[in-house]
Amino acid sequence: MLLLAIPLVGAGKIEGVYLALLPLTAIAAFEAVQPLGQAWQMLASSRTAAGRLFALIDTEPAVSDPPQPLPAPAGSMLSVRDLHFRYPGAEETPPLFDGLSFELRAGERLAITGPSGVGKSTLAALLLRFWDVTPGAILLDGHDLRAYAADDVRTQIAVVPQAPYLFHATSATTCSSPPWAPATRSWTQPVAVRSFTNSSRRCLLGTTL
Repeated sequence: MLLLAIPLVGAGKIEGVYLALLPLTAIAAFEAVQPLGQAWQMLASSRTAAGRLFALIDTEPAVSDPPQPLPAPAGSMLSVRDLHFRYPGAEETPPLFDGLSFELRAGERLAITGPSGVGKSTLAALLLRFWDVTPGAILLDGHDLRAYAADDVRTQIAVVPQAPYLFHATSATTCSSPPWAPATRSWTQPVAVRSFTNSSRRCLLGTTL
């Protein structure tokens, strides 16, 4: 290409500035098609991943709301009665819960401890109604969880995981109430933040500040 263009520049048929444009144009054209080979190689894995996502979307949920759910609970009492549970497909293994029962009224505290795998996270998932329990029952304000809409139950229960999730936002946005939660005092107010920070330091250091 340069061999053809240089005589044209010498003859004054094209300006010399266009001489540098020719190799740059060729390089730019090559860069435009260079990713096509890698894209073709990734096509099969991308289609497989997309198939898994669509299969997950099409999967029927493990729980469903009743046709006429009860009004949202106030969360005054939580009762677990004779709870039995094992994960679907694990019928040959011992159940995680075999007759678990307890009651928890508003303002009371209950600590459930144990090594990994004993069912602490599973109990939290059952309280959030990610699975339905049978036999046994979980009651909120005297009614079975299955009588409420799942979203109404989940507004009454908060789970704080061991691994914190850091959102790509400000600390004020992360600590404030989510849009779907009932209107509450924001954690971002200075007094609340100082109180929360001091209580956390006392727990970690075992000292009075």
